[in-house]
Amino acid sequence: MTPPSVPISILTVEDDAGQRRSIVDYLEDSGFIVHEAASGEEGFNLFRQRRPDLVITDLNMENGHGLDLIPLLREESPHTPIIVLSGTGMVNDAVEAMKRGAWDFITKPVLRLSQLEDICHTVLSRANELKKQQQSSETDKNAFNHLQMHDALTGLPNRLQLSELFQKQTAMGRRLCLILIDLNNFKVVNANFGHQIANNLLCQVATRLKAICSNRDTLAHLGGDEFAILTIFCDTRVKYLVSLIKDAFCLPFAAHEQELFVSANLGISRWPGDGNGVEDLLRCANIAIRKSGERSRTTVQFYDPAFGEHVRGRIEMETSLRRALERDEFILHFQPQIDVVSGRMAGVETLVRWQRSAGNLVPPSDFIPLLEESGLIIPVGEWILKQACTQYVEWQKAGLPPFTLSVNISAPQFKSGTLPGTIVKILEETGMSPDCLCLELTESIVMDDIEENITTLTKLRNLGISLSIDDFGTGYSSLSYLRRMPVTELKIDRSFISTIPHDQNNTAIVNSIISMAQCMKLRVVAEGVETDDQLQHLARCQCQMVQGYYFSKPLSPQSFLEFCRE
Repeated sequence: MTPPSVPISILTVEDDAGQRRSIVDYLEDSGFIVHEAASGEEGFNLFRQRRPDLVITDLNMENGHGLDLIPLLREESPHTPIIVLSGTGMVNDAVEAMKRGAWDFITKPVLRLSQLEDICHTVLSRANELKKQQQSSETDKNAFNHLQMHDALTGLPNRLQLSELFQKQTAMGRRLCLILIDLNNFKVVNANFGHQIANNLLCQVATRLKAICSNRDTLAHLGGDEFAILTIFCDTRVKYLVSLIKDAFCLPFAAHEQELFVSANLGISRWPGDGNGVEDLLRCANIAIRKSGERSRTTVQFYDPAFGEHVRGRIEMETSLRRALERDEFILHFQPQIDVVSGRMAGVETLVRWQRSAGNLVPPSDFIPLLEESGLIIPVGEWILKQACTQYVEWQKAGLPPFTLSVNISAPQFKSGTLPGTIVKILEETGMSPDCLCLELTESIVMDDIEENITTLTKLRNLGISLSIDDFGTGYSSLSYLRRMPVTELKIDRSFISTIPHDQNNTAIVNSIISMAQCMKLRVVAEGVETDDQLQHLARCQCQMVQGYYFSKPLSPQSFLEFCRE
């Protein structure tokens, strides 16, 4: 969710410097004002000075227990929301924290920092609701307890009530099943239609889910785009309930005179077996959802203990990625592009590599998706652009003739709305000539929202830079739209090049792409060229440029300079 226009201040009390820094960085990136403290005493003094709107505190700290801080904060400001962070297996401490005045809790390690942001918005919404009620009349104890136990938007039980109901059920020895329901692309709805329609969508989802639950089930809204159903574990009942949930998302939802089809991912965990408390079950169900990876249709995934190791590895890598840029762990390599007719170097593709502190290189396929998921691709992408342009200018000073510098642009960068301005800024700062810069975008990026993308592409092209459609042939480009796009180059995907000229189908596709590009006066680059047979066939078809290991692997800046001088 997007924070309100008036900045909200948050105090974070956490003795683990790495965890605290991750939380502070994420919340500041989301638009909050964040104050940080490393101990309860420091946090209390800072609270009295700053009077934040919200407090996030760890429970288990070396210099004092977070439970002792909560009543001090409540005495200073009874209506300031407090969220506690508790380690796995510390649910009893978390419940005790709630009794002492905390508003909500989340278990560490936090799998998704966006989940913490959603809880922040939820408790702040509850706090605002309480303030409004107290301004109009005194809120009686029952109303306060209801707000403490229910979600303000949907009226459903919240995380706290779900936890209490879980404890009551397990105390009676009942076997339970938790179904976590995570809406797909809810942030897209929120961004494109606004908070009011997004909140209305959540209420519609709540109504549908409530209609399929029996009196044996507990439906809760955990905040943001997450719902949960706690039910008695029975194979037949769970399968039937899952089928009803899937059916509920088959029909469209109303959104301001439009219809929206929204899918969801379902993660399922069980007690006993997948954890000791409701937070353990939620964590396991969340891991199952992340394992499925599907975001275009409704999916169901039961938790398997083997999933945990995979997710822990991803979390560790994402944490390291957040520090990689400031530690200068990203490096650039450059793969030469060769003019087919002259045999000379005529261009270069920029490729990012991650060299972790241990010295080993991380494959791009392992970290690029994480950069995109976490949003880090925006600052990292800007660094790549600036660093590549800076390096190009240095090569020019070293005496290399002008050539085309190609840089890949990710979907988040392209959709950010700031890319043209970023390009102008980098060109001015580095002194690079725009006619030597080429931005590579995949088919899936440019064809996602065609009319809007044509506008953005035109703005970029008007800067004097070139535009290339990367991995051409693997997507779903329409020829009619392609003609309208101000692109200058098509790059044939290596999957087609790898089997020519022996594979008749791929050979025919490559020939057709080259012929079509010639008719449209577009430059063609074939990537992944590894044999002389492939090169000779491309030459016969009049493909202008090629790149691949037949000529050179990606090179360091110094090695590329030496390659060009040979």
